[in-house]
Amino acid sequence: MNIKLNWLHLKNFKGIKDFKLIAGGKNVSIYADNGKGKTTLMDAFLWLLFNKDSNDNTNFTVKPQNELGQDIHHLQTEVEAELLVNGQPLRLKKMQEEKWTTKRGSDVAELTGNTTSYWYNEVPIKAGEYKAKIDNLIKSQVDNLNNENIFKMITNPLFFNTKLPWQDRRKILLEISGDLTNEQVIASDKSLSKLIEILNGRSIDDYKLVVADKLKALKKERDNIPPRIDELTLSLPNEEPDYEAIEKEMQEYKETLQGVELLLTNAANKANEHNKKYQELYRLKNQLESVKNRIVTSAGTDRAKLIQKKTELINGENILKSNIFNLRTQIENHQRNIDYGEHELEKLREEWKTLNEKKAEIMVMEFTTENIETNCPTCGQALPFEIIENKMAELKTNFENSKKRELEQVILKIKQNKEAGFSLKERVERDKKEKEQLEKELLEKESKLKELSVAIAELDKKISEPLPEPDYSKDAEYLELCGKIERLQTELEKPIEDKTNELLQKKADIQIEIEARNKILNIKEEITKKKARIEELKAEEKRIANQIAELEGHKFLLERFAVVKADLLEDRINSQFKHVRFKLFEDNITNEGGKPTCIALVNTNGSYVKFEDANLAGQINAGLDIIQALSKFYGVQAPIFIDNRESVSEIMKLDSQIINLIKPPTWDELDKEVQYKLAGVVNYEQPTMLDMANIEKAKKAWNERNNSLRVEVEE
Repeated sequence: MNIKLNWLHLKNFKGIKDFKLIAGGKNVSIYADNGKGKTTLMDAFLWLLFNKDSNDNTNFTVKPQNELGQDIHHLQTEVEAELLVNGQPLRLKKMQEEKWTTKRGSDVAELTGNTTSYWYNEVPIKAGEYKAKIDNLIKSQVDNLNNENIFKMITNPLFFNTKLPWQDRRKILLEISGDLTNEQVIASDKSLSKLIEILNGRSIDDYKLVVADKLKALKKERDNIPPRIDELTLSLPNEEPDYEAIEKEMQEYKETLQGVELLLTNAANKANEHNKKYQELYRLKNQLESVKNRIVTSAGTDRAKLIQKKTELINGENILKSNIFNLRTQIENHQRNIDYGEHELEKLREEWKTLNEKKAEIMVMEFTTENIETNCPTCGQALPFEIIENKMAELKTNFENSKKRELEQVILKIKQNKEAGFSLKERVERDKKEKEQLEKELLEKESKLKELSVAIAELDKKISEPLPEPDYSKDAEYLELCGKIERLQTELEKPIEDKTNELLQKKADIQIEIEARNKILNIKEEITKKKARIEELKAEEKRIANQIAELEGHKFLLERFAVVKADLLEDRINSQFKHVRFKLFEDNITNEGGKPTCIALVNTNGSYVKFEDANLAGQINAGLDIIQALSKFYGVQAPIFIDNRESVSEIMKLDSQIINLIKPPTWDELDKEVQYKLAGVVNYEQPTMLDMANIEKAKKAWNERNNSLRVEVEE
């Protein structure tokens, strides 16, 4: 697709009041001093297409402004262009105008915003449809790259290298040249042949992560081993004792300990027999107390019956008190319900009275026409009779409907009030009846409680009377138990020999000796384990070192792969360009292989420098070289705007239409010979007074000529 600019017409756009650039699809050079509108033409063209200026900004002022930097209002900003798309004309137009609104009650209109209108081939369309049609002029072949950026890349030599992120630039270049598969890179270098087996279906980047992760873990594991070996080695003793002699001593102590424990067992048996006699004495004394209690109980059987009866009466008294408390609580609850219900009934009566008064008020309401507006609120003139009559009919209908709805609501509330009143009254009556029944039951319970209190007092009087002293000497069981207790006490008073403490001390001394030798023998076992562990750690260190060496070899192959791929890709991509080269990988200071990038290098007198370090002429020619390749790849050519064209003495030849934006030299920047020639001076060495006057005229004409846009179309 070949897109060319036929003409571009600006009205009230930024600093240009009315200007029409007629290019006719040919190369054009536009001359003017700085600030006279050259870049504005490019801004207008991009605003027409994408609503942005040449700096890729959407937030810029398109309206003309006065000397104070304020918008000049009540103007229409228009940009219209005719493109030649494969030779066929396509007319685009965009217009922005202010929206002024007069608020109700005010005579002054206020600026409330701007509206933008669009035309496509003179047909008015909406913004979304206009954007879709512009997008359809160019179709993107690269993911995440919109059609707008494609158009800017092939129309602005500086856009690719100054506006796009390096990631997008790199992706586009790879799309143009085609990326390389792992197989292609490996096939180009025999030293990489082992990679196919090593990768085992994984990607290069994934396997880099695998290698880095494994190396990190293995190196950390390897570095931890020497300190552990040193720690174990330092913990080993310089000399070791005679373990056989110590084991023999410990066996002798164990045999002695067995003899002491046997003596302790015998002493414990004697102590157990003594303890059993004490337990038997304790049992007989308890049994004697039981017999005494039986004798006492037998002497006071009648009193026990009185106490039991008193207990039963007290239990009955407690139950009655609990019932009386519950009855009083229920009576209080019913009284509260009655008080609350009567209060609510009074409120319902007041509400019923108010609702009936409201109902009466609504029923006497009549429709009036006093407040109907008969004049126009805007102009103040009297409204036609038909409009007034229709308005009155509408208002009356609204009034009747409103009155009906309000009356229905009040009647509904009266009905609800009445139903609530009946329900509440029934509940209050029910509470009163239940309260009367509970009060009657309470009187009965309180009477019974008084009777029980009198009966308990009489029993207390009988129970307090003294009992006769019991006679133990007549009970055979009591006398038998006393004899047994006396005989056991006599046996327990006899002295016994107890060597338990002496034997326990001897046992403790022997155990101390055994424990001391156990500690030494345990150290022997610990030392043996440490020596074995040192050998294990040395073997582990060797195994890890072998694994690290193998992975370092894999890492070298991956780094070699990255270098080979970088060289192949850069050669393939750079073959697409004449004046510019691209560096797609840069050295990584961490020695982890090439780091992806996208750096443009510009040919400057045979040597290449970074794009940002090149002069403007080099940057523009590099940009044109890139546009040539992009246009070929996307299959589309569009007008190329070259700003500051005066800085470039010669540009590369392109098939696209070129629009040069040139700042001509000032009069003082011209050579004196050129000044004299323009003024018609013959004698350069001795100009006459007339010559000097002509020079001033020529200077004035030159400055006036450069003070406005001047267009030259190539033939």
